[in-house]
Amino acid sequence: MVAICAKSVLLAALLAQASPPSAGAEDKAKAKLLLHEGLDFTRQGQHAQALEKFQAAYTVYPSPKLWFNIGQVELALDHPVEAAEAFEKFIALVPDAQHEDRKVAKSTVAQLGKKLGRLQIECEATGAEVAVDGKSVGRVPLPGPLWAPPGSHQVTITHEGSATATETVEMSAGVSALVVIRLVPIPPPAPAVPAPSVVTPAAETAVAPSEGTGAAAQIAPTGEAPNVRPQSPEPAPTPSASVAAPPPPATPAALDLSAQPAEAPSEARPVYKTWWFWTGAAVIVAGAATTIFLLTDRGGSNVPTSQLGNHGVFQ
Repeated sequence: MVAICAKSVLLAALLAQASPPSAGAEDKAKAKLLLHEGLDFTRQGQHAQALEKFQAAYTVYPSPKLWFNIGQVELALDHPVEAAEAFEKFIALVPDAQHEDRKVAKSTVAQLGKKLGRLQIECEATGAEVAVDGKSVGRVPLPGPLWAPPGSHQVTITHEGSATATETVEMSAGVSALVVIRLVPIPPPAPAVPAPSVVTPAAETAVAPSEGTGAAAQIAPTGEAPNVRPQSPEPAPTPSASVAAPPPPATPAALDLSAQPAEAPSEARPVYKTWWFWTGAAVIVAGAATTIFLLTDRGGSNVPTSQLGNHGVFQ
């Protein structure tokens, strides 16, 4: 804790000496005040409040030396990813920092690198926003690999005109992983096709003339007054049944020579011209003749008399 406070006081002094050219005197004074307030919270062990003061000071006066103070309180709050990122920025942006400060920063990054993984994200869509586990980490192209704790992480990239892409990656301690994401453009919507306009003519319903009624009146559609056209005086037509219009002549079908001719329906003939009538008549006549013959041959009283006496044949 004493070492952290001593380093913070030293960085505060360096901050007071070096300032970006674009920063004004008022911003510099305000950032210095916020830095001292953060150092007070650090001595009291209130690291969360100290972090707020250091971040506010960087917003007012973005001195890269403040990343050392931010990295110290992030480490004290057990935020290894944020602490590694802060110390890395301090090492890269303050090459002329005190040797001891750079040594502490590099040593801390090396120790955190054994507990964290390195995630490198690549995408062809320049300017696309990158988020890891729902937290924005910058835009493509990213300045370098990201720190990530071991476990499963979700990488999401969004870009205007492309579908959102999401990839899941498993990270391990001390291991680097590469994720390459390609965005798929969203096709433009098809142009709307206007619906064809339908012109509906005014409906007119014709009323057929009834008996004793002259020409038919025309009735307007529902909601309008009947439109009765005046008719010239004509004699009332004689009621007659409606005659349907003759059907159109049928188109002759093509002649199929391969088909067998259909049998013409037989015309009805009189009964006496049929064969079964005469066959039945012949049977009846033959039967009647046989009966007469038998009766005349066997009856004694019906046998004509002769000079030889009244004897039947074969008696």
